[in-house]
Amino acid sequence: MPVTSSFVFIYSVLFIVQVLFGINFVASKIIVGNMDPTAWAFFRFLISGILLFSITKIFFKQRPNYSWGYFLKINLFAFVGFTVGQLGMLKGLKLTTSINTSVITSTIPIWTMIFLLVNKSENMGLRKIFGFLISFTGVLVIRDFTSFQLSNETFLGDGLVLLGAIASGTFIGLCRPFLLKNNHFFASSWMFLFGALQIGLWAILTDTSFALKSHSTEMLISMTYSALGATLLTYFLSNWALTKIQSGNVAFFIYFQPVVAAILAWSYLGETITLRTFFSISLIVLGFGVVCYPTRKRKQEEDLQKDHT
Repeated sequence: MPVTSSFVFIYSVLFIVQVLFGINFVASKIIVGNMDPTAWAFFRFLISGILLFSITKIFFKQRPNYSWGYFLKINLFAFVGFTVGQLGMLKGLKLTTSINTSVITSTIPIWTMIFLLVNKSENMGLRKIFGFLISFTGVLVIRDFTSFQLSNETFLGDGLVLLGAIASGTFIGLCRPFLLKNNHFFASSWMFLFGALQIGLWAILTDTSFALKSHSTEMLISMTYSALGATLLTYFLSNWALTKIQSGNVAFFIYFQPVVAAILAWSYLGETITLRTFFSISLIVLGFGVVCYPTRKRKQEEDLQKDHT
């Protein structure tokens, strides 16, 4: 596959991931209104882990070289990305407003960038940082940052969502070296299972109720979609993408979630795309070009050099 085609394919996959995550925002709001967030986080990761592990065992007969170090790292990744990241967001989503949640989660790529800068694990030049900031500005404009409100009623929820955002951003930058060295099918499966185990233990310690308030069709559809489409598929594809491109580029695609929301609102709800929306989307796309084009150019140059050697 030509370099240009492979990059288009990878970026298309990451855009699809944002579509799935964008739809899941609505599904999760329905679920946490009828079920304790901790209980649901346990079930969604357990189901995803069992399914992905079963599929992986069918297609990959040779298992990885397991060791204590392997599982210690998997346990760490699961704790950061799933237990703290997702549980924090789910609990926070129940205690704060949709606007606050959407604005705070938009900082995930920023936290990834900070982690990469501190850890010096990837090249984060001024041009790339500038691209992140351009797109982040577009996100704040499209999500109407002026509607963001801090209050005593939402303070705890905002704090939990922020904690989840920091953990999720760190997770993206933290696990890439491991995924490059190990089969990401098995690694993703074990992350789901360890995440479910950790959240299950937390549920027992906090005496969490696993009762389901509603068995409506809407609730069941939301649970099925969130577990399969927005957990199993999205995390698997994201981990796969981390083995192909840099962590910062993977994290950057989170900025496309409001673009997806705007397109869905225009297509299915009949909402008008205003000048403000168009300007915001333009900033996000411009930032994307600034961040991703240099990486693609360097990759093409590297491949050309290989062809001549």
